[in-house]
Amino acid sequence: MCWSGRSMRCAAGLLHKLPVEVVFAYVAMSVVAIALYPFDKAAAERGRRRTPENTWHMVALLGG
Repeated sequence: MCWSGRSMRCAAGLLHKLPVEVVFAYVAMSVVAIALYPFDKAAAERGRRRTPENTWHMVALLGG
């Protein structure tokens, strides 16, 4: 079990137990999420159509 004081060590230990594909998919979706934020912020500043809420939920659900 992981406790807050050991969370980084615990996360590192869990990464070794996951298939490479799962780790890659998680990292890829995190990159997608990070890449979407500036576009959404720019759209908001310009008064344009923003990224739909459902898109953000799907990205989060998929690991971003």
